[in-house]
Amino acid sequence: MRQLALAGDGLAAQRYARQLISGRVAASPSDIAYFSAIAVGTGRVWTLGPMIEAMHKLDPAQEPRARVRKYIKVLYPYAWAGNALALDALVAFNGEGRLFGPLSDATRDRILSEAQTQGDGRIELGLAMAILESERSKTTPDSSALDQARSYLATAEASGHLAVRTTAQNLLRLMENG
Repeated sequence: MRQLALAGDGLAAQRYARQLISGRVAASPSDIAYFSAIAVGTGRVWTLGPMIEAMHKLDPAQEPRARVRKYIKVLYPYAWAGNALALDALVAFNGEGRLFGPLSDATRDRILSEAQTQGDGRIELGLAMAILESERSKTTPDSSALDQARSYLATAEASGHLAVRTTAQNLLRLMENG
């Protein structure tokens, strides 16, 4: 079944991914993510959640570039089609030292455009947190990056989602006092 999946057979990939996820076959997070990506890429969306969960366990420096390209090829179209899980994954995996690498301006603009459609502030909060995480390790944080984070947090602060709004408010207070 693995060989059929490697050849691009989506049904075989789906069945093999199920075996990997269930533990019936010994698997690394990389194998779970990759074979799930093959399945998701052929329309078997139920494996998107396990794929992303496995991707969170990957070491960006160790994951083969061909597999990373597959994850990108699968996630981006789902995110641009309005899949919130895929969009959240793009935010999580794009950035310095992350699986997909630095976030391009075009990708950031597209993510923000999709986030406006969803309108709950989660994406802006995630982008702000990524900036803050990156800047906290620097001796001299980039003031324009911090301004961008404040802008994202202001959008998130206007959210109707209580957890998003409260987190944004608290982060803005910390930035003012820190």
